[in-house]
Amino acid sequence: RDPKPLKAESIEEIKIGNLTWMQGNLNVEYFQNGDLIPEITDDAEWQKTKSAAWCYVNNDSTGQGDLGRLYNYYAITDPRGLLPAGWHVAMAEDWDSLRSYLVGQEDTNARSSLFCQDFADTISNEKMYLGFKFPQSNSRKPDGVFLRDRGYVHFWVNPRSTGRGNHVFVRLEMNVIDFNRKSEPLNSGFAVRCVKD
Repeated sequence: RDPKPLKAESIEEIKIGNLTWMQGNLNVEYFQNGDLIPEITDDAEWQKTKSAAWCYVNNDSTGQGDLGRLYNYYAITDPRGLLPAGWHVAMAEDWDSLRSYLVGQEDTNARSSLFCQDFADTISNEKMYLGFKFPQSNSRKPDGVFLRDRGYVHFWVNPRSTGRGNHVFVRLEMNVIDFNRKSEPLNSGFAVRCVKD
């Protein structure tokens, strides 16, 4: 394990439209001040916690790759910060911009190939179109149970966003791009995607 906070120079990035995104899901275990973010594997402990925590998908650290880690909302809002200066957790407005860009593409097959629904069920060999992927990272319910919502990916939304809802869920199916927002309990576990300021 790397006992250091995430550094800006180590972030793999990709520009989509007018925004520069982190290429994969967030995968850190230290706040920017060096404090360790606790990993919680136990369902009961996950359910009762009211402080920052993370877990691997299905509590399995093998083969994570682009999946990154799942964080509760307390980790997103913790003042110690997950990201280096110059980066922020994607805001609702960032997701809106991404959706507008994708919908504006004429080639619907190319649009769909931005998305990787499952590592065992990718869209031909085009999953790296524009270098931007949405691996299906599942989610963790407030009771600690992992949920496989096939065809969707879930991300926390930056609390500075306007409008209602603290998370966005993206429907990823061939030729379909659908973004929606709603509010979920703060001890849910979702992936995090980040954008350059």
